[in-house]
Amino acid sequence: MEGGQYSVFLPASRSRLAGHAGEALYTSPLLMDTESLEVSRISGVIGVHSEDGEDATKTAFKALVSLQNRGEAGCGICTASNGKLLYWLSPLSDNPELGHSAEGRESSKVFEFLYPRLEKIDATRPKMIVGHTLFEKSGNIQPLRIKSWDYEIAIAMDGTIVGRSGLLDERYLGKEFLIRLRKEEGDIRAAARDLMEDFYGRGYYSATMLIKHEDKSPVMAAIRDPTGVRPLCLGSRDGTYVVSSESVALDETETSFIKFVEPGEICLFDSEFRSEKLVSRPHAHCIFEWIYFARIQSVIEGTHVYDFRRKQGIKMGKRYRDEIQRAGVIGASPDSGRAFGIGLSQAAGKPAEEIASKNGRRTFQITDEKLRDLAAEVKFLINGPVVKDRWVIVTDDSIVRGTVGGKGMIGKIKESGAERVDMMVSCAPLTGPCMKDFFPRSTTAAFGRYGDPVEDIAKSVAERLGADRVYYTTVSDMFDSLGVNCGVCTGCFTGQYPIKKELLPDYLPDYVGSTLE
Repeated sequence: MEGGQYSVFLPASRSRLAGHAGEALYTSPLLMDTESLEVSRISGVIGVHSEDGEDATKTAFKALVSLQNRGEAGCGICTASNGKLLYWLSPLSDNPELGHSAEGRESSKVFEFLYPRLEKIDATRPKMIVGHTLFEKSGNIQPLRIKSWDYEIAIAMDGTIVGRSGLLDERYLGKEFLIRLRKEEGDIRAAARDLMEDFYGRGYYSATMLIKHEDKSPVMAAIRDPTGVRPLCLGSRDGTYVVSSESVALDETETSFIKFVEPGEICLFDSEFRSEKLVSRPHAHCIFEWIYFARIQSVIEGTHVYDFRRKQGIKMGKRYRDEIQRAGVIGASPDSGRAFGIGLSQAAGKPAEEIASKNGRRTFQITDEKLRDLAAEVKFLINGPVVKDRWVIVTDDSIVRGTVGGKGMIGKIKESGAERVDMMVSCAPLTGPCMKDFFPRSTTAAFGRYGDPVEDIAKSVAERLGADRVYYTTVSDMFDSLGVNCGVCTGCFTGQYPIKKELLPDYLPDYVGSTLE
């Protein structure tokens, strides 16, 4: 696909949503029908504003590459060049019709897709760019184009919007913003404030946007919902501003950190930069950003991700020092269990070894059971001579469903001849799903067991995984290691979610509730 054309590489069943070159995706400001639209639940977003357009393309490219931990299923950017919005969108991955798995198809990954196009993109001298990395193939390739006869908005969103019958497509947020923008006669801040207030308790989002009104110059905006579930930060370098889901993108683009965008805040970039906190509500940052989602290099709300994970390992290493000393070998489930394993090894005084290497990308978002089982079986390559005839302790960030930890790690280590396999986990039992996984019905290995003795939960989860023993940490340990001065969402551990009670799924246990009441 070429810049300036709008082609989303959608299969025929979804082609009614795709615009063609020169054709508007939406021609009226009416609410859309969300039936059959796809939803992405976690993503990486960036925004780049350059006064002269000198390095915007390269900066956006490097920022997106650094956020591929947040998505490899697809990527895209939209550039503001000579008063026009140009879209460069990859295909979806792992799709027999479209993905890079088919011979001759284009890759969905940032580097492979955008690198061959960098010269062509840079030739348009863009001064503003928003970009997106998509985690799972069920979502939409972004930035999405939202258009009426007088406005065009390109939106890249990391988040989830919940409706009464399920999760709503990302277009819904952009469409609702457009409605409010027209209602407020082009006042972006007023439209964003209305959106934040109206959508409070209906999910969460961090988003970057390019906004174009008729023949006026485009404006770049970044918004973070009032609960601040998803991260967003801001930096600058020689007249260039960068907004990113994680601070690692600022490091990779040699951009100086300015601030974490506050919940309920908007940042606007045109001829100048300005920001304003529009709505104040209790903060509820997703704790799983530190546990798993984010890169270890990132600093989120003042806490270094690597330090958090290592501190969790130190706590467990001290608590179970005797068991660790008696074991034959300890090793991490790569990659997210490694920093935790380092802390555990340091505290227990027992060197860690490489028991496995990773063979492929992250798998926690694969919801198809058969595909997930297969992905789990091939995800890790076990270092057989290291584990054979030994008591092995595996360190991991979490146990969600248990498929990857069981079939992919513990089962394969036992097949390699290990005498015994235990698993030590850096977080408390996940007794419920994340909000992003409310629909379709999603359960965890410890689903519905909040309040049960941790030892009982660990025993049943060990049986499910085929482990000899599972060790969990506690919620209080996690808060102690975190040390942030902000509110945190712990819904997946405690069953208390920052979402309106009437929007909580019926299948959740009776103790589940809303922190907003």
